[in-house]
Order: sequence, then C-alpha cells, then structure tokens
Amino acid sequence: MQASILFDLLSFLWLSVLSCRSWITGSYLLQASESIVSLPSFR
Repeated sequence: MQASILFDLLSFLWLSVLSCRSWITGSYLLQASESIVSLPSFR
C-alpha cells in the first residue's frame, strides 16, 4: 500500500517536472521565433 502511494507521488512529481520543462522550453522557443521574425523589420 505504502509503496504504491510512493510510486504515485514519484510519477506525479515526474509529470509536473516534465510539464514545467516543456512549458519553459515552449516559451523559450516562442521568444526565439518572435525575435527571428522581428529581425528583418530592423533593417
């Protein structure tokens, strides 16, 4: 019983870390694409 609770907690932490990482990567990619798109307008 306790082991399954521990496993659920670990999987929940892993999922939250993965979603946080994907969100950070997504926002970073969005910023990068925006800067790449706005580069030609400076010329």
